[in-house]
Amino acid sequence: MHIILYRNIFKQWCSYSYQFSRSNRFFIDKNYQIIERNLHDKTLKNIYDLFYFGGERSELEVNFCRFVLLHLYLYAYSVPAADFVFDLNLAAAQKSHQQAFEDLIGQHGLSIDLSGTTDSILYSSLEAGRSAELVEEIALIAGGIIDAAPSPEGRRFGNKALAEFLEEHDRYNHYTKFIRSVLIKTNERSDASKAELMEAERARDAFRAAHDTAVIQRDAAEQANQAAQAERAEAERAREELRQAHENAVLQRDAAEQARAAVQNAYVEGERTRDELRRSLEAALIQRDAAEKGQEAERVEAERTQTALRQAHEAALAQRDAAVQAAQAETEEAREALRRVQDVARAQREATDRARASAETARADAEEAHEELRRARQSAAPQPASPADPEAPGGTESEQDPPRAVESTARGG
Repeated sequence: MHIILYRNIFKQWCSYSYQFSRSNRFFIDKNYQIIERNLHDKTLKNIYDLFYFGGERSELEVNFCRFVLLHLYLYAYSVPAADFVFDLNLAAAQKSHQQAFEDLIGQHGLSIDLSGTTDSILYSSLEAGRSAELVEEIALIAGGIIDAAPSPEGRRFGNKALAEFLEEHDRYNHYTKFIRSVLIKTNERSDASKAELMEAERARDAFRAAHDTAVIQRDAAEQANQAAQAERAEAERAREELRQAHENAVLQRDAAEQARAAVQNAYVEGERTRDELRRSLEAALIQRDAAEKGQEAERVEAERTQTALRQAHEAALAQRDAAVQAAQAETEEAREALRRVQDVARAQREATDRARASAETARADAEEAHEELRRARQSAAPQPASPADPEAPGGTESEQDPPRAVESTARGG
């Protein structure tokens, strides 16, 4: 089973344009790739040659023309081979169209629910005056493409799609003269907010790098402190060795009173060595104290740097949040204005449908009245004379006048 999903081409373009304005090029690029990879097709080759990049048209204008002509070409040539054409715009307005498609799918053992189908439209980024010029050019070229379709059904559907495209384009430009500029400015402000956010993130990264540098400096100070502690431990070990040597000297003095002079000399030498070691220890302690003071100063400076970085980061985040909230508020106002315009358009369409229904009812009443008049005329027409009554053709005036009166009355009615 072949199913074609149809949507008003201009509304579909607005969806493409919106995605393109949000830096999503997927749909626009796919449209371009379809044409570029099928240049063996004469019609697509002509579209490719007529609307090319690098000329007087912008990239968005070229994509717009290619998009519309490609879809009109595909609809005109593919619709005759389809088993069902699901009109998204019609389904949003008529539940019967939804039900018909759901029943068709149900015949193949599948179940779908289209009750949430809506007829929505986003916005086109094309400038209004330039868009009107491009549409006139598209209409001329599209007429030739549709007329070349081999099937009458395809030509009818292609002309229908073209007419609905032109109608929706004119309606859109009429109702969005002011709203279009508001939405474009809103998007520009949103992009500016994104740029500010990126700048804030870059500043945050720079702050983080400075913080990492401070951490490295702190680690270096800790290593220096550890080295000073190792030197102090070495001095303590030397002092312990000196103490042991002194004890040995005292034992030697007590054990050898006779060698007192020699021991005394050794003792004096030991005292001198001890004094040197003490001076070395005191110098090491002074160095340790200086290292600790330097470490404390570096720690205070690192904390001060971290506090400044945190305050700057919080300020950048606050600015970003304020900019994003302002952009969201403006976007919501623009969307609300667009919804009000759509409600007005929907009300006008409903009034038009009711007027059309009233006209159809009036026409049916008129046809019924006409039929009654025709039957009255037939019943009032003079009957042919009987052959058995020779005086019938020459009847009196009073016998012939009443039918004419009836006929006159019927005509007057």
